[in-house]
Amino acid sequence: MEASEVHNVLEGLRPLLVPIGDLNLDPENVRLHDERNLRAVRNSLETFGQHHPVVVQKDNMVVRIGNARLQSARDLGWTHIAALVVDEGRVEAMARAIADNRTGELSAWDFEGLGDQLTALTEEGFDTDLVGFSDFERQTEVEVETSQEPEEEDDESEEASPYSKKANSPVYEPKMASPPAVSDLYDDRKVRDLLAQIHAHALPLDVRAFLEVAAHRHAVLDFAKIAEFYAHAEAPVQRLMESSALVLIDMGSAIENGFVRLNDRLKKQFLEEMRSEDAE
Repeated sequence: MEASEVHNVLEGLRPLLVPIGDLNLDPENVRLHDERNLRAVRNSLETFGQHHPVVVQKDNMVVRIGNARLQSARDLGWTHIAALVVDEGRVEAMARAIADNRTGELSAWDFEGLGDQLTALTEEGFDTDLVGFSDFERQTEVEVETSQEPEEEDDESEEASPYSKKANSPVYEPKMASPPAVSDLYDDRKVRDLLAQIHAHALPLDVRAFLEVAAHRHAVLDFAKIAEFYAHAEAPVQRLMESSALVLIDMGSAIENGFVRLNDRLKKQFLEEMRSEDAE
């Protein structure tokens, strides 16, 4: 094989090289890859080379693990890629693919350590975009905006951490004599239109169920009216609305339940300070 066909595959994987044209993307792949993800994979292949083989089901030569790598290698004009071909059935191949994706996402970043490493890379002149973290700063900020005005600080608090302030939760008080009608809380016309289109086709049950769930993403909620409805609702209904994050009544609970995202270090600091203030 000519050197030009090897591309940037690490030497230890070269005995596994196969023509890219012989491989097929997995039509059942449930892992979605947007352009940002694919760009990061392309950057990785160009910078570091291929250091993991794709895993291929021998039957029909379908890539079960490494679809993003295969697509990225194609985009880069590679003719060959390292592949581990496994002779197994559809169920085993499907389970292998799910396990590979799921086990990886069950881990978590040590954001403090990651920040230190990205800083070190930057100081050495390394472009952190090549490792997919050009927006790292954004990921360490609270990812919600509130309409609450910041509390006034006294002179002694000037050096306090900007993340140590306890956020005020909104107070929902009725502004109307009676609650708005439930039908006024949302607009589901787009949902109903999509459902009609879905039901007009003879689809497999699992596909139909998936598309029905996806269709409900297009419901538009009127949060001003929802807040008014909440203020008039009975306690059981209010608790269900809180659990669905339709209203935010407790910033600490919102963080613990994942409605507000902080990195692990800031989340721990925020909750500890809240509990300390509640105990006073």
